[in-house]
Amino acid sequence: MSGALLGVAVIATLIILGWAMQRTRAFPIGTSEALTAFAYWAATPALLFSVLSQQDLRSVIGAPFLVAAASGFGSAMVFTLVAMLFRTDRANLTLGAMGASLNNIAYIGIPVATYVLGSAHHIVPVLAFQLGFFTPMYFVLAELAGKKGGASVGSIVRTVITNPLVIAALVGVLWNLTPLAVPLYVSEVTSFLGSAAPPTVLVAFGASLVGQSIHLGKKIWFLVSWSTACKLIVQPLIAWGVGLALGLSDIELAAAVIMGTLPAAQNVFIAAMRAGAGKEVAQGSVLMSSALSLPVIVGVATLLL
Repeated sequence: MSGALLGVAVIATLIILGWAMQRTRAFPIGTSEALTAFAYWAATPALLFSVLSQQDLRSVIGAPFLVAAASGFGSAMVFTLVAMLFRTDRANLTLGAMGASLNNIAYIGIPVATYVLGSAHHIVPVLAFQLGFFTPMYFVLAELAGKKGGASVGSIVRTVITNPLVIAALVGVLWNLTPLAVPLYVSEVTSFLGSAAPPTVLVAFGASLVGQSIHLGKKIWFLVSWSTACKLIVQPLIAWGVGLALGLSDIELAAAVIMGTLPAAQNVFIAAMRAGAGKEVAQGSVLMSSALSLPVIVGVATLLL
């Protein structure tokens, strides 16, 4: 269980560091926005391209990939259907669904897979699905949800084709499908730059908590709590059911369910910042799911391993 504890500790430390630097004014005003812009326009696209252009995608398109897709979409839909009953606005609906289904692979997934499951390769199907499709999709939806008024077909197309995450994911997948190797220079730059994405977002997230009046009224508390419940309970349950139906082996089933118990990814916060809306739901779902994920991971691992 040390891997899960390590991942949670790293996340908490970087969030606290960002908060402390902003609180003591070591960071100038606007640092959180600058860091999120860097992560959105440079570091995260580099990470997407680095992973998707070099990962053997053909080898991961199988039952575990289908489980990752089904559990991600299923959890998002369960959150959305209930939240819509409360007439939730588009931004909070999108960010809540994102928090309910987008896994924190970078800091929690790798150590959990390594120390709890015995090998980091168990994250690959989830990583391929979430980076290759889920993350770009959510950023586009969040940006559209943050727009005032309705979204025309033209604005939707422009949002999609100008989104750096969509471009990076598409180029990475297309490059992967060619016989050409990624040039060493490009590989080194994107890998090095991409490694900055997770810590940058976590520090920016911590800095954003300073001086913010987060109005967690009853409705926001409900959305945050429901998003967290979907992330830590509904998603792993769907993964378990679909994994059983697809005949996964014991270790593959355990891996699929445990990956489903990971907390919400820090990219939920980036998406909220980009959209200019849904920030309270994003902050709350990331914090609450991160705080509660460890006992859930431990309990699931104890039952299935």
